[in-house]
Amino acid sequence: LITGVDISEKFIRYCKKNIKGERITFVESHGIDFCKAAPTDHYDAIYCAWALPYFDHHLLFPEFKRICKTGGIIGIVSNSKGTLRHIESAYMEVMMEHPASFHKIMDISFHLPRGKGGLNRWMKNAGFLPLFSGEKNVELLFRSPGELFAWLQESGALAGTNQLFYHPGEMKDEIIKKIKKKNKVSIKGKLMYKVNHRYVSGLYQKNTSGNRNNGEE
Repeated sequence: LITGVDISEKFIRYCKKNIKGERITFVESHGIDFCKAAPTDHYDAIYCAWALPYFDHHLLFPEFKRICKTGGIIGIVSNSKGTLRHIESAYMEVMMEHPASFHKIMDISFHLPRGKGGLNRWMKNAGFLPLFSGEKNVELLFRSPGELFAWLQESGALAGTNQLFYHPGEMKDEIIKKIKKKNKVSIKGKLMYKVNHRYVSGLYQKNTSGNRNNGEE
């Protein structure tokens, strides 16, 4: 049996409509709330993709360990520290320059591991042995700062940042001005706007007291 969990009612509705199967169910819930309600030693595998930054791993991983069977597998895909170069500072500067416009303080970097080494340490401390881990840094080029901003929004790379301000989108022009200043590069004499996407992934096994694998590749 496969259970998909997400806090977004819209996303769960989409999944129920487009993904069919007798062995698949979808639950609208906060991830940690779902884990706390789940039985101990229940799941053979847990897959957490692009959701890790929205949790405090000190709270999440102990729940993963409790509900995962001994020898079970955890799969992780997450952004890592240093991703979206300059974008965090662009948002922070806009917030500082327009303090009356935002209603929620938010760490744009979220809870991100420092590469595969950082993720491996988190998982080992939580009782999981690395089977594999890897990381990658991809640089993306855009023809205009507005095009870069649109990618950030449409790709979900900055999911949640619209909630920083009282009126979503009201600081769009200010943020684009910062991107124009911070992210511009000259490529063969042509002005472009560059940002990076750094991410880490890994497979981990609930500690069975067997031989350790450093999981690095």
